[in-house]
Amino acid sequence: MTLLRFLGLLFLLVSIFAGTAAVVALTVIAMRFWPLSLTLILALAIFHFAIQQSPRRRD
Repeated sequence: MTLLRFLGLLFLLVSIFAGTAAVVALTVIAMRFWPLSLTLILALAIFHFAIQQSPRRRD
């Protein structure tokens, strides 16, 4: 049972490291290609505005 707990915690630690590395990599890419990041932010803002303006359906 101790080995299973150790392997689970090891998997959790590796997952945290992988997630952190992915966030850092995406941040570096966003800073390197800032027009792409600006376009993505603008597209998300337009999508959010469109969702807010659409009438809500009641089923």
